[in-house]
Amino acid sequence: MKKIRIAIVTGSRAEYSLLRPLIKLIEKDKECAFKLIVTASHLSEEYGYTKNEIVKDKLKIYQELEILSSSNNSIGMSKSVGLGFLSFSDCLSKLKPDLLIILGDRYEIFVAAYTSILLNIPVAHIHGGELTYGAIDDILRHAITKASSFHFTSTSTYRKRVIQMGENPKNVFNYGALAVERLKKSNNINFKKLEEFKNFDFSSGYILVTVHPETAYGGNSGKIIDPILDSLDQLKDFSIIMTYSNSDPGGNYINNKKNKFCQINPYKRLIIKSMGYDLYANILKNSKLILGNSSSGIFEAPILGIPNVNVGTRQEGRITSNTNYNAKPKEKDITNIINKIIKMKKMKPIKHGFGKGNTSQLILNEIKNIFKKGNIVSNKKFYDIKFKI
Repeated sequence: MKKIRIAIVTGSRAEYSLLRPLIKLIEKDKECAFKLIVTASHLSEEYGYTKNEIVKDKLKIYQELEILSSSNNSIGMSKSVGLGFLSFSDCLSKLKPDLLIILGDRYEIFVAAYTSILLNIPVAHIHGGELTYGAIDDILRHAITKASSFHFTSTSTYRKRVIQMGENPKNVFNYGALAVERLKKSNNINFKKLEEFKNFDFSSGYILVTVHPETAYGGNSGKIIDPILDSLDQLKDFSIIMTYSNSDPGGNYINNKKNKFCQINPYKRLIIKSMGYDLYANILKNSKLILGNSSSGIFEAPILGIPNVNVGTRQEGRITSNTNYNAKPKEKDITNIINKIIKMKKMKPIKHGFGKGNTSQLILNEIKNIFKKGNIVSNKKFYDIKFKI
């Protein structure tokens, strides 16, 4: 049997850490010929040059596509999309894969999907059907669904939503969330002995803070950070570990604010530009709580029994657990919820519906099964559901 030529696109540290187990499986599989395309914030010094994590994993990169505009605003994002279409057109027309695998909802993933449509390359999309009302990602995610021939969702609810958008149920698979597998396979690190934590105060515990822009409403989408920092100023007893924002419009504003906040007291406040997933997983696992608006607070924190203070609307619409506490982007509301959590007993890891931690193997098995059946096309028919309005 001819090898299946599979290309995978990665544009951010968060999405790469999810894709990593699947990439490793496909790379080793004798039935597949694998190519990795690296783009967007992976190639930006400002966001930690996270391509280095891929190099560290000893993965061969087929091509690097530099598309990230230096302007951290909506115009810059639009320009990045335009440059992305030019770059992906050249790359994918030469590569001509049998299948393009993409994950999530970022603009570079949107570009890769729609370039593939024009080049008649079938697309397999992971993590479709989800909702995030506070980010433009919501629109892009659904648009990517319509550009994709095959879908791998993380819950049965999300599978139904993809089908609701006109996708044939035969091509929509619920194999759980890659985040579960990511946690399961993360290595234990005694991070307190690492150089960056040398002078850090762990005596009273710490709060993990990870905040990204709310891009759905225009204006300064980074201002979500302001009430969060005001709240953290009230919490003198706890140390703070922060991650960098993503590269969405408003990300620079958030990172500048975080840096200034941490410089005031580096003994109890620390910001790390790029942690890598093993370090992030260990820091999350040992934290008092996670604060911000990251999907890791929704997917991974409950599995570990870590409370999540979810601020604003960026994650609104996602399925959440009883470890999640929603806060308005107001200092008083955030502070009250944090104080409430601190007084509670330590939570236990919850039972979840995100799979058993073998998602990547299930996805690869299904892809091979699809190609054995044959008749793989990028031009698909709309699947109508019979219902009354």
